[in-house]
Amino acid sequence: ATCLAPTDVGISVLLPTLYGWAILPFSAMGSEEKTSGMDALYRTVSGAPVRQVLAAYTAGAAFSLLLAAPVAVRLGLSGQTAAFAAVLAWALMVPAVAIALGGLTRGPRPFQIIFIIVMYVALNMPATFFPMGAAAWVNAAVYLVVTAAALTLLLADRLRAHRLAFCPWP
Repeated sequence: ATCLAPTDVGISVLLPTLYGWAILPFSAMGSEEKTSGMDALYRTVSGAPVRQVLAAYTAGAAFSLLLAAPVAVRLGLSGQTAAFAAVLAWALMVPAVAIALGGLTRGPRPFQIIFIIVMYVALNMPATFFPMGAAAWVNAAVYLVVTAAALTLLLADRLRAHRLAFCPWP
């Protein structure tokens, strides 16, 4: 549908719907190793917590880019580079926030609740998250800053936990 529908329908209805359907895989990111107990094994291998975060983010970003690809390609081909950049930045932000919230809260619920609210707003006011024109550059920049902040917070938490596992004194 995102390949055949008009671009404005793809951005305002289909893209938020696709991400709404993908809430379960995204919400498991970051929290699955906590709930299954695998995070205890990561601490026994040097550098494993960081590599696991980067591998999970890479897989999540690939999945997210696949979801957004039809709309992003159509925006790029139509010459709307700002909206194209905003959709790609959105696609990179969603897995970063999912991994960070799942890893820091040790559960899928916070991401599910926040993302349901965000998707509700995106469906009712699509210009808020996917504007056209110059405002899309601002959204793209904000999405990239949020991506960097989320991954930095999670990596700092994982490195701290890894250091404490090998060196329990301050």
